Amino acid sequence: MNIHRMRNFFLEMNVIPEQIGVLQSFCKDYVNYRKIMLLLKSLDKRSNEDFFISISNSCVLSCVTSWCLLFGNPKNNKIHWHRSAPENGVSIDGEVVDNSEYKIIVGSILSNACSRHDKILDQYVFEMVCFRNKYAAHRDIGEYRPLPFLNAAFGVASAYMSWLSDEIFWAQPLETLEELQVSYESIVDSVLIVHNINAVQL
Repeated sequence: MNIHRMRNFFLEMNVIPEQIGVLQSFCKDYVNYRKIMLLLKSLDKRSNEDFFISISNSCVLSCVTSWCLLFGNPKNNKIHWHRSAPENGVSIDGEVVDNSEYKIIVGSILSNACSRHDKILDQYVFEMVCFRNKYAAHRDIGEYRPLPFLNAAFGVASAYMSWLSDEIFWAQPLETLEELQVSYESIVDSVLIVHNINAVQL
């Protein structure tokens, strides 16, 4: 294990980079989904509508499965947020690990982020995991779950990324999901503008 003392907790630094990669991918899929849904409203049933619907659906499924890796069932996911802070052990500096308050404090941060979208975290996690298990990752015939609103998922993921940014001693500031969302949206917009120009020309 690669346990380091950070500002408030001892963190497993083999887990954190994997989490950050998944969070960044989740953010990009979330932006793609939202942008494509806006584009679909303006396509007016053009022949390429199916293409964008297919991309949008793929982004949704990826959003759900990525989010559940960090915030779904902690028993099944090695990079779940519970795994960031081992309950016991010894740090690389020989300190005895004490993360007794970790799940309480970080759980409260995530719950508050979820409540801003009028959702209760435990219930929302259940909805996301059910959609993942019964549709996104597996398929139960005739028992489809509705897609949960992804705004709450982004809020929870963003809150966790911001906590990582504050908790860990980074050599360079860690880009938050809000910052990534803004910078990536400009990239997507530039691509969609090119598409619209080409569509008009055709």
